[in-house]
Amino acid sequence: MYWVILSLIFIISIFFIVRQLVNTEPKKVIQLMKWLLVLFFVLGLIFFGLRFSSFFLWLILPILYFSLRTLLGIVISRFAANYFNSKSNFINNPNNSSNSSNISSIETEYIIMSLSQIDGNVSGVVKKGKFSGDKLEDLSLESLFELRKELKSDKESLDLLEAYLDRVASSDWRDQAENLSSTESYSTIMTIKEAYLMLGLDESATKDEIKEAHHKLMLKIHPDQGGSNFLASKINQAKELLLKNF
Repeated sequence: MYWVILSLIFIISIFFIVRQLVNTEPKKVIQLMKWLLVLFFVLGLIFFGLRFSSFFLWLILPILYFSLRTLLGIVISRFAANYFNSKSNFINNPNNSSNSSNISSIETEYIIMSLSQIDGNVSGVVKKGKFSGDKLEDLSLESLFELRKELKSDKESLDLLEAYLDRVASSDWRDQAENLSSTESYSTIMTIKEAYLMLGLDESATKDEIKEAHHKLMLKIHPDQGGSNFLASKINQAKELLLKNF
């Protein structure tokens, strides 16, 4: 009975030893467990050999051996699962400035961006705002331009997004963004109907008629002729808006 209790103490001791090794590399832990298994097997052989008869010795030792092996297998499996899950979370967590030797990451107030050092691929996720949760690579160019407007208040995020656009968009993307912004401004300030009224035309007017009406009005109210800068800008706006919608 004494040796059975001692054996249980040994088994419990193994469990607590393993719990203390959760931050140790798996290979080292498994190697240590193998040596502990051999050690306790030998000790069991000596202890029970001295205490019990030969028949009972060979009856109890296999039970002790497989009990130890099963317990160690369960503990090691749980350890390995926790270890590799923690490693996986570390790699997948973009808040880390260096998640892996092959991945570089940077985080700003609005964007998390990662660069693969293997293939050079860039990926990113929007953290807040209208596009919160969206991946940069899934957004259209127009949506990226809209996101760029949102980032005007955060220079760090803006610089990061523009660096991304420099990499994935055409070299004239800034001109495209400016043209889109101008068109949106015209649409906001002046409707199509208002543009026709500004030029004194109806909605059936052709391109040539729009250009001719614009030319005649500018001759009358151009600032060089003593006209109004405001009216001249509105007439130019009306002409550009109508021609863009043809």
